[in-house]
Amino acid sequence: MPRRFRRHIILVAAVAGVVPLTAAHSRTLAAPATPGRRAVARRPEPRITARPAPRTTAPSAVIRFSIAGAGRVSCRLDARPARRCTVVSPPPPAVAVPILLYHEIAAPSPATPNPSLWVDPSEFSAELAWLAANGYTAVTLDQWWQAWHGGAPLPVRPVVISMDDGFDGWYWYAAPALEAHGWPGVMNLALSHLGTATRAPANPHDTPAVWKLQPWMVERLVAAGWELDSHTLTHTHLTQIGPAALAAEVGGSRAVLQQRFDVPVDVFCYPYGEYDPVVIAEVAASGYLAAVTTETGVASSARAPYRLPRITISRGDGVAGLRADLAALGLPH
Repeated sequence: MPRRFRRHIILVAAVAGVVPLTAAHSRTLAAPATPGRRAVARRPEPRITARPAPRTTAPSAVIRFSIAGAGRVSCRLDARPARRCTVVSPPPPAVAVPILLYHEIAAPSPATPNPSLWVDPSEFSAELAWLAANGYTAVTLDQWWQAWHGGAPLPVRPVVISMDDGFDGWYWYAAPALEAHGWPGVMNLALSHLGTATRAPANPHDTPAVWKLQPWMVERLVAAGWELDSHTLTHTHLTQIGPAALAAEVGGSRAVLQQRFDVPVDVFCYPYGEYDPVVIAEVAASGYLAAVTTETGVASSARAPYRLPRITISRGDGVAGLRADLAALGLPH
């Protein structure tokens, strides 16, 4: 065997046994420098290859092999010492999580519009207890996003508890029920549903009931680990407004929430579940990482990030309805 090919085999062995490989990175591995030449530095970057040596008329070959958990390795053997061995990592597995959609957690009055959106606190607590008893653990959408991009792994059975619009029942009833399990919630807040009280009253239960979520409530929920996301300024129909108004509702609401509460706001929630390509483009341009809809399904990193489905939970569904919803989607129940 010619000496030059023996050197290539030694290089391939070094790739397989010495260089650390991960599923999230590719590495360019340079051959030892010949006398009078500088060595090519090793540096971890996605799919980066070193500059190849000049082509010659001598025959060349490509050796390909796989390393479990790391990906495929491709080495080109030219007449001159090998200049290129590239590790191509496989895509990460899909990260799926059911996102439950609630609105208000409170008992509606006889005059309440859309009473189906109001879930009794006892019913909500029972649904959470059933989820916990069946191995589910609540996470935020930020935790899901981080797990999708190589961050901390999710629990075995993750679930997101999201709430739309902005109601004081989130603070009075939902938060204590979630806290009993050590779980966070996700607020999809429309600024039109945000009240003006910046401080809690001395005797809050002695004051007249106000359905809006108050700024001091948001601050306490965020401090308890809840995630804050945007549901626009005025909860309007985004597909029916002009470009300037669309930019204000989407990007403007994000800026207001970030400035007001000093937290990241990286997920958008479409009012009424309405969107089209123009709305999606505005959401992406405004810096959001993902967006949730009212379509039924299981959110997954294998889906388009700006069209994540959810599972709507309505008044009267209870544990039986929640189990049926999860079963229909092939989830543990």
